[in-house]
Amino acid sequence: MSSAEYEELTRELAAVGSRLDRLEMDVRGLRGEAPAPPPGPATYTVQAGDTLSGIAQKLGLGGWQALYDANRATIGGDPNVIKPGQVLVLP
Repeated sequence: MSSAEYEELTRELAAVGSRLDRLEMDVRGLRGEAPAPPPGPATYTVQAGDTLSGIAQKLGLGGWQALYDANRATIGGDPNVIKPGQVLVLP
């Protein structure tokens, strides 16, 4: 497995884990159970070639604007400029 394939698989697994956490909270809510406290904010590390819209789509976040709003201090004033290695908090 190449390093690019490994990185892609790691990103996909993180996205699946994040979605499963949200689904578990939804199921608990439907059952009337108190939701488990979240373990901490879910994050995503920017990779070369990433865009906010691409990250949002890949992780099922619905749109880049919420991702940008949650990370404005990290990204800066231009949402079109993100850098590999930046760690973004997922909304």
